[in-house]
Amino acid sequence: MAGSEIMDSSARVQHDNVHALGALAAIEQLEADFAHRLDHEAGAGIDELFSRDGEYTIDSATLRGRDAIRRAYAARSGMGPRTVRHLFVNSRLGRLAEGECWRQSVLILFGGDGVPVLPLSSPLAISDVDDHFVRTDNGWRFKSRTLTTVFRGDGKIVSPHSAGDGPIVTAQPEAGGIAPASAGPQHR
Repeated sequence: MAGSEIMDSSARVQHDNVHALGALAAIEQLEADFAHRLDHEAGAGIDELFSRDGEYTIDSATLRGRDAIRRAYAARSGMGPRTVRHLFVNSRLGRLAEGECWRQSVLILFGGDGVPVLPLSSPLAISDVDDHFVRTDNGWRFKSRTLTTVFRGDGKIVSPHSAGDGPIVTAQPEAGGIAPASAGPQHR
């Protein structure tokens, strides 16, 4: 009996590892899709990567639900050409419960108005990223994504988040790291 218990245990571990690798691959793809849609499609379809009640927070501003996320990124198209690149690095992934996991990473954001090739500058921002994922009928989705700015560069950041209905464009932060908001569509 002991031999079969060991084999059963070993088979269970292999199954769990394969399941974990599948989840990891799906979450890596979700992250890549998120960056691609921001960088190459002006955020179109970002809302599809979130659960129905998903939340997307940048610093203290939160978009709640797919509709709010979709509306925020729709404002992006009216800005004219803007090129951005979102680099997510130093990822750590952990399981919360069956069908849920978390991930921490760092975002390095580059961007500028216009079409490539743009001059290279320092990053616009370096932010800590805390993600909570859930497995849905449509695969893994963001339950929440929270970005917390750690370093802020000199350039303009265009964010889909705002305290009101309109987008925010932030310029060089004032003392204390708080950037003034101006009217107009946003990207981040």
